[in-house]
Amino acid sequence: MVELSDFTDGIPFSFMRKQKKKKAKKTKKKSRSSSRKRKTTRRTKRKPIKVPPRGVIIRKKGKLYKSDGKRLTLIE
Repeated sequence: MVELSDFTDGIPFSFMRKQKKKKAKKTKKKSRSSSRKRKTTRRTKRKPIKVPPRGVIIRKKGKLYKSDGKRLTLIE
């Protein structure tokens, strides 16, 4: 590269044009990444199934169910 101090009686126009071309770099065009799909949220909250305490017997739809505190099991 030629130094500016090499020109004693001023800088020629052609030299400055070459300098500008080297400095002015175009930015790379970045490809757009696909947009992340938005998670669908449930609008109404689910009601938790209420299970009675252990040992309780319940009649549901004409059938008897016994509770173990976590789930209802059918009694035949």
